[in-house]
Amino acid sequence: MRSFDVGELADHVLIDPEGGEHRLGDRWAETPAIVLFLRHFG
Repeated sequence: MRSFDVGELADHVLIDPEGGEHRLGDRWAETPAIVLFLRHFG
């Protein structure tokens, strides 16, 4: 498993179901956040 600094994730942009873009770092700028990665098989 690759280790990394969580700061590397801050600039990644996520797309919501409506097509809006959200910078990941903005999600935890003022409060803690849990990041989950789900993978769909099948």
